[in-house]
Amino acid sequence: MIYTYNKFRINISENIKSELNNFEQQNGQVEKGGMLLGYTANNELKITDITKPMICDISKRYNFVRNVFGHQFILYKKWKTSGGNINYIGEWHTHSEINPVPSRRDLKTLTEIRRYKNVSTPVIMLIVGQRKTYWIGININGYIHVCKKYID
Repeated sequence: MIYTYNKFRINISENIKSELNNFEQQNGQVEKGGMLLGYTANNELKITDITKPMICDISKRYNFVRNVFGHQFILYKKWKTSGGNINYIGEWHTHSEINPVPSRRDLKTLTEIRRYKNVSTPVIMLIVGQRKTYWIGININGYIHVCKKYID
């Protein structure tokens, strides 16, 4: 699955897409989420892995807060075993709607991630909706842009 914004391509493998779809939030369930991991080459952001929801995360019907330490430890292990090639690409979480729309909090988080994590590359937020629908936003130089589906 490929999403684009201008010259940027977000490439998500079928395996990752399948993993994300396993966490689809049905009505009445709590949100789940984690980190997007991968690498950046030229203007392509390749998502190669995700961290999965953890018991220490805060999951509510309309809110998800990722436990920093558990997910960060997984990122560190992936980074180390890849020789520094696999890194943080962004965040993912679920919404219980068919065509997910980011909340104000989601947009604020996407803005803060780039500012406070001192990340120089674009940062992604992926929201998994019902029926295999997604919203993907990219923060480039402090500006948030909505990505368009290019290839399923």
